[in-house]
Amino acid sequence: MNSIRSSLLVSLVCTLTMVGFAQTFSVLHNFELTDGQNPEGVLAEDSAGNLYGTTLFGGEVTQDSIGYGVIFKLAKGSGGWKESVLYQFSDGSDGSNPETGLIAGPGGNGFGAASFGGIFTGGFCPDGGCGTVYEMGRDGKFSVVYGFTGAPDGQQPFSSLLKAADGGMYGTTEYGGTLDCPFNSAGCGTVYEVDANGSEKVIYSFLGPDNSSDGANPFSAVVQDAAGNLYGSTVFGGTVNNNLCSPDAGCGTIFELSPNSNGTWTETVLYRFQGGADGSYPAVSFFNASDGSIYGTTPNGGNVSCGAGGCGTIFKLSLSNGKWMKTVLYEFSGGDGDEPISPLARDSAGNLYGATANGGNCTYYTLGCGVVFRLSSAGKQTVLHEFTGNDGLFPAGSVLLDEAAGALYGTTTQGGDIANCSLDHYYTGCGVVYEIKK
Repeated sequence: MNSIRSSLLVSLVCTLTMVGFAQTFSVLHNFELTDGQNPEGVLAEDSAGNLYGTTLFGGEVTQDSIGYGVIFKLAKGSGGWKESVLYQFSDGSDGSNPETGLIAGPGGNGFGAASFGGIFTGGFCPDGGCGTVYEMGRDGKFSVVYGFTGAPDGQQPFSSLLKAADGGMYGTTEYGGTLDCPFNSAGCGTVYEVDANGSEKVIYSFLGPDNSSDGANPFSAVVQDAAGNLYGSTVFGGTVNNNLCSPDAGCGTIFELSPNSNGTWTETVLYRFQGGADGSYPAVSFFNASDGSIYGTTPNGGNVSCGAGGCGTIFKLSLSNGKWMKTVLYEFSGGDGDEPISPLARDSAGNLYGATANGGNCTYYTLGCGVVFRLSSAGKQTVLHEFTGNDGLFPAGSVLLDEAAGALYGTTTQGGDIANCSLDHYYTGCGVVYEIKK
């Protein structure tokens, strides 16, 4: 395990003000098992232009294990980019399999969530821990902030953390919470608040589609408006008895959590997806203060000529005359992208940037290797890069825009140096970090 004693995450920044650029694509790093495997979370950048992220697997690879994930740094130098492993997860009390990246939290340190590991309760999380929230210090020291126990605090934190205006941090767990949720015996998931001292509080436990068509299983991060309200999405829940999704599961929801003066929160379901062309399994990306709207994606729906489920949409949810209305901003059609599952980024001109897990013109993979795109404020979509396999495959993570560098950064979960990602069952490569330069 490599450690650092230099400044880590002094200032993680995500500058979203790039406007239109002619792109030059470069692979900055190919993962090869021991230095990480399968990056999925959003990258973070410090004031020196160094990049930080996590991988789902890799690290301490043995004959019996493909590793439990790493925290990595890509340092920008005169000789190019150099990767170093800052921490290797062990699947013990520290956690394992981090699907999310880091955010700048209290004190300027990096904070993130590991989906598994932590406290082994044996009951609620019998397969290996309910997950952790961790801190990566600027001095290179790793520490566990909180270990989940399943009920009532939640389990499997798959989403990124959100640093709130009051200095706290918010996140979601896909499972856990109240076990009165009849939809899933493991619980329908939670939204929680945690601080750097390890104090955790569940601010909402989802009840599932059987309870007033509530949501179930939040997978993506929450976002916040200036008034302190939180917005997010659930993969399931909402309208049931809908044959366009699993009939008893629902197609997903967009919800709002509003803080009350007594410290409690009130949940309101703003929109229930209907499947088919409307889309399902939504992910919220950001709240736009300028128009008071919520932006996000659905991995399917929209243009059903792409297939029975559709290739996915970009949507906007706006409040009009006291009712939240959904507008589809763009429908993917396959060649221009398929299955947008990563969060969107927005620049100051209103252009949106993101990636689709599949789509594009790629002979390596029948569904396409994925694309990076820009959607103008006028609704015109431009494919900035089509992956081919050797330069990356399945870009599931969010994109990071940096105006000062004139660059866009991201990861692909698979692809890259396929020949040297040498385990037989990982023949599709260990993933890459890429740059699209102005």
